[in-house]
Amino acid sequence: MGARENILVSALQRFRPAPADGPAGRTVVLRARSDGRRRLGPAAGDALANLLASALLLAGLACAFSACCEPGGAAAFLVAALATATVLQLASAFGRGRLLAAAAAAMAVFATIALPTVRAGLFAFANQLIARFDETFDAYAALLPVAEGAAGPVFYLAAGAVAAALAWLLLERRSLVGLALAVLGCGAVCLWLRAGAAVPVLVLGGGGWLAAWHLAVGGRLASPGAAAASCLAGVALMAACMGAVGAYEPAPAVDALRGAVAAGVDEARFGDDALPEGDLAEVPGMGGDEERLAVTFEGVPQDQVGLRGFVGATFADGAWEPLDHAAYEGTWTGMFAWLSEQGFQPAKQRASLDDASVANGGQPTGTCTISLEAVGADRAYVYAPYSLRSAEGASIVGGRDGGTLAEGLLGERSYRIVLDDVADAEYQDAPAWLLEGGSSQQEGYAAAESVYRAFVHEHYLDVSEADRELVMRLLFDEETWDAEAADFHSTVSRVRAMLATLASYADEVEAPPAGEGFLAWFLEDAREGNSAYFSTAAVAALRAQGIPARYVEGYRIGEDELARLAASGENRLVLTDADAHAWAEAYRDGIGWVPVDASPGFYEQPYAADEVVEVNQGMAGGDVADADPAGSVGGERGAEDEGAAENADPARVAAVAGALLALAALLGVAVVVLEAVRARRRRLRAARLASPDQDVAVGALFDQMALVLRAAGTPFSAGFPLECAAQLPETYPDIVTAEYERVVDLMQRSRFGGKLLREHEMRTVRRFVGRLTSGMPAARGVRERLRRRYRDAL
Repeated sequence: MGARENILVSALQRFRPAPADGPAGRTVVLRARSDGRRRLGPAAGDALANLLASALLLAGLACAFSACCEPGGAAAFLVAALATATVLQLASAFGRGRLLAAAAAAMAVFATIALPTVRAGLFAFANQLIARFDETFDAYAALLPVAEGAAGPVFYLAAGAVAAALAWLLLERRSLVGLALAVLGCGAVCLWLRAGAAVPVLVLGGGGWLAAWHLAVGGRLASPGAAAASCLAGVALMAACMGAVGAYEPAPAVDALRGAVAAGVDEARFGDDALPEGDLAEVPGMGGDEERLAVTFEGVPQDQVGLRGFVGATFADGAWEPLDHAAYEGTWTGMFAWLSEQGFQPAKQRASLDDASVANGGQPTGTCTISLEAVGADRAYVYAPYSLRSAEGASIVGGRDGGTLAEGLLGERSYRIVLDDVADAEYQDAPAWLLEGGSSQQEGYAAAESVYRAFVHEHYLDVSEADRELVMRLLFDEETWDAEAADFHSTVSRVRAMLATLASYADEVEAPPAGEGFLAWFLEDAREGNSAYFSTAAVAALRAQGIPARYVEGYRIGEDELARLAASGENRLVLTDADAHAWAEAYRDGIGWVPVDASPGFYEQPYAADEVVEVNQGMAGGDVADADPAGSVGGERGAEDEGAAENADPARVAAVAGALLALAALLGVAVVVLEAVRARRRRLRAARLASPDQDVAVGALFDQMALVLRAAGTPFSAGFPLECAAQLPETYPDIVTAEYERVVDLMQRSRFGGKLLREHEMRTVRRFVGRLTSGMPAARGVRERLRRRYRDAL
């Protein structure tokens, strides 16, 4: 070695002394070759290879979860990770790498605990993963509480430091198995949950693993040129992959593979049947004779039974989907838990209504027991009717709306359900006691139902503008439909009659064309369909008229089968694919979900003798001579009776006078009764308002506030009490909006959050409600005064 080489080595050793217990070779960064060119020493080669492997692995991790990060989060993560990896690699030359890695991880954990912004960022990131998990596996895991906009990039900086420390430790220990599991695990999560760009993840992760393998087998970067080329290649690879992430769109082939794997897993867990689960492209596969459900009766129901399975809430691209995770968050966080505490379960709402009616003096509803065995049906569902009272031997997923999903790993094969034997539920109106005060059970049902009703009206009324315009044009044209006079029954009758006019029922149907609006194709082109097609159209039509509705699939036990069982004395029935059916469910305020079958031949239309349907002959394609004469069904316009009025009979004058006197006497008695009822309601209300039990008092104060605001003309909604805050000063000029919002917040904390209010907070709520009551503006007219006095008991 010449003098020049000795001077260079001495200088490098002066700036980087070797550890006392380390080999001398690790201190040599550059070594001179006899031909005058330089090469990297073992330590420098290992350091550069380690740094390159770390960079590739960390870039792959950033790509893996890029879709779950806030804007700029992935970049912040990668910058912090690369900086930490560089510092750790430099520190390792002095034997301080592991200490610094532990310190970096500890500082990141401390920041997560101590800094709210870091904690909020962690929760927001976790919520993204939870939401994707729920969507993929049709599960429901509650999101973590985090205020909107509270998260920031600090979390991603801390996460980058922790990830760099872990990557450095795995590389330092040459843990090829651990690195492989990390790369494959991140790639699988990314691919399955759509958390990022899967291909760049596997490319970068695979490159990092290969670099680690190169180190593990003793390879290193032998020269500065090789080091520069490797670093440039690594940087180019990272830049290309990160750029691909920005323009990444899921490949149809990847999505198809994911869907096929998911379908295979579900079929292995739950089995499969002919029901399309909301996908109208699969509807032609309905029907057949394969056995699906074995049903054993203990008492035959008096009306047909629909065993509900899949329930669709949103319709897009020719397919129905259940409510997604976001429907249960935000304003509705914790609502289903609160409803359960009130003894109210949406799947058993009809049974709760029947119990409350009995408490009001009504007659008990009979029950029937049905044992079910899924011999070939999809075990992911607990098939149950809308009047379900209990399900024995089945675990049902809680906190969800819609279908009753089985909780077990393999679903539920056999179980026993008890249902209320309700006949003609579609035509029953809400009981009168729902509008009056009464027992605590009634009030509990009414309060819980009002909250759930608000949830239903928010999530089951959506219909695309194109579909809305179509059904309004074809089913509810202004010439033959009087929307102002319509009610639930007339709307359902209209939907059924018009759908039966516009399309015919068929068991074998063709699939709707891809990329084309389903309703337009069904009602204007195909004009033929089975129960799934008619039910989809019925849901859109009901929603267009402001009636919450949803799409349901399951198995139907018709009245003919029930009559045969009753006549023969048998109690067992096996349902096949021929009994697979779809129908609509509509929500009736106060009552709950009721089945509405719009498929021709599967319902009875209770028309009066002189009630007919007038249809647009251009739509029906018939001849005017074949049309029924103009008439009316509920809200439909018909010809008015133009006959001459009969002359009054003078002999009836005395009878009329006597009737008027009797009517006056009845009115007097009615006033006395109304005053007595009013006094009793006011006493009961005052007792609840003054109750020492905070749960009772806060609920009563909320009800009193709602009652007073509505009576004063403020558009108050129990489900959205803050929506009327801006209009409050118009009715109450002395009330400050912030004060109202404060009181509502206190009430919601107590009612839904289960928080105990302090004494001064309770005083604030009581005084505010008292001010609302005493400051209510004067009634406008006799009618409003009567409403306030007798209906509201104010």
